[in-house]
Amino acid sequence: MQTYIAFLRGINVGGNKIIKMALLKDLLEKLGFDKIVTYIQSGNAVFQSQSADAADLAAQITAAIKATFGFEVIVFLKSLPELKTIMTLNPYADTQLQPEERIYFSLLSGQPLEEKWVAMLQKKEGPDEVTLLHDVVYLYCRGGYNRTLFSNPFFEKQLKLSATTRNLETMAKMLELAEML
Repeated sequence: MQTYIAFLRGINVGGNKIIKMALLKDLLEKLGFDKIVTYIQSGNAVFQSQSADAADLAAQITAAIKATFGFEVIVFLKSLPELKTIMTLNPYADTQLQPEERIYFSLLSGQPLEEKWVAMLQKKEGPDEVTLLHDVVYLYCRGGYNRTLFSNPFFEKQLKLSATTRNLETMAKMLELAEML
């Protein structure tokens, strides 16, 4: 059995694309997944599957959400080893955070073209720092996520990729839940 972590983009935000976590769990059970655990209302789930094809599993979840709830949701699916690597590579892991500072992880739908990344960095303003490693943008946000330039819409517009963002605490909790299965 493979352990996967699903991050759904844009559900339960601002009253849009509402999916209760109990209903998400039911949907994942109907798809044949095992040991399903959901975490907070922003669309995070851990499960096990016989399949080693993460792209196919993400497509199945996306299609099932569309069929069940009537709207499209992008599913970012990471295996347990992938999530461990993402957490291990966090370049800001040893940063002593001030109370208003946070670390975020923006998962991208692919690795951006270097020229798009470089062009995006030229628009950087303010004290926030970003680091790209493969298909993850690590964001050291010094003044609050609601004030940073580096939001999902910004990444999507500049990099021409889909993105979903979670804070360090959520990512750590998802890793903990995945390791418990």
